[in-house]
Amino acid sequence: MNLLRVLSSRAAIQQAKFQEELDIWRLYHLLYYFEQSRGQDVKVPRPEHKPYRKQYQLVHEGVISLVDSAQSKPFSLSLDNTCGVRLYGKAVPGTVVCFYPGVVFLPYYLNQMPNFPNISKDNPYLMSRTDGSVIDAKDLEAMNLNNSPFGIGHLVRHPPNGLQPNVLPFSYRIGADFPSSLLVHVPNRHFRKPFFFRLMHTKMHCIVFVAMRVIKDEELFLNYRLHPDSQLPQGYCAIDKDEDRRRWKY
Repeated sequence: MNLLRVLSSRAAIQQAKFQEELDIWRLYHLLYYFEQSRGQDVKVPRPEHKPYRKQYQLVHEGVISLVDSAQSKPFSLSLDNTCGVRLYGKAVPGTVVCFYPGVVFLPYYLNQMPNFPNISKDNPYLMSRTDGSVIDAKDLEAMNLNNSPFGIGHLVRHPPNGLQPNVLPFSYRIGADFPSSLLVHVPNRHFRKPFFFRLMHTKMHCIVFVAMRVIKDEELFLNYRLHPDSQLPQGYCAIDKDEDRRRWKY
């Protein structure tokens, strides 16, 4: 399956946007829980509907909190013996737990990626944002992006058969009001800086992973949502085929 052809399809982006709206609504509930519970594992009332801007602001606050509280957050991340990522401690729903690290190729720079147009050839460390950008986490050491304690999302595994994902990805855009002192800890960099005016005030395009439930001393799992018509890896089990098709329909 040619990843670039799928990403370049307008229909694919529209379907991905629809799936993102569903994810945003789910994410808002998670972040509302985190805000109301003050990071504690307690019951909170059901949230009222909030506009997208409010939902996005909660994500913004969560990202700043993650980066700003590196030494004091109630959990840590490390590789476990399955080559996945394990969280030690506890993260409640709505907690931003990590970033997907790497170089960000905005849509108009995809033609400069290695192996273009078959950009996924020999590279299992690509993740696409819902705006059509692609983050490349291959060769992080060569890109000096392997020192952030938050840049471990590329090693989070798809859940094995019988288990469910416990983190949700979100295509986050770091704006001009993000503290510059914290930006150095974000494990991403643009391949080239944005040149469209509406993007010039964006400091970074990222993907963050948010806890979907209480996670305590366990491995993180992410729904990869691989294209259902592609050659899937051995042992891969789809979590929700409808979600997968909305993500990749073209």
